[in-house]
Amino acid sequence: MAIDLFQKIDFKSHGGLDLSWKIEMDALSDNEWKCIAHMINDLSIPFQAAIGIPRGGVKLGQYLNEYSTQIYLTICERFVYFYFFLSRLSFLNY
Repeated sequence: MAIDLFQKIDFKSHGGLDLSWKIEMDALSDNEWKCIAHMINDLSIPFQAAIGIPRGGVKLGQYLNEYSTQIYLTICERFVYFYFFLSRLSFLNY
């Protein structure tokens, strides 16, 4: 049975917010994750590593690392929103 990507349920977000909806990242296929990583790579500056947070971000971090370079910058994937396929990225200098 397929999992719905967008769900109307009571949910506590990773940041502790009470929400009445959820985006279920487990509904995405590996090919969709690869495409999202490709899209982020096209729009981002070079980076050395991507670190995904647990529950959805780990897989994206793994696919983003296929695009990593020797530049000393790390992308810490924090929140992935699929409203117009935008991502919020936090950049950390080493």
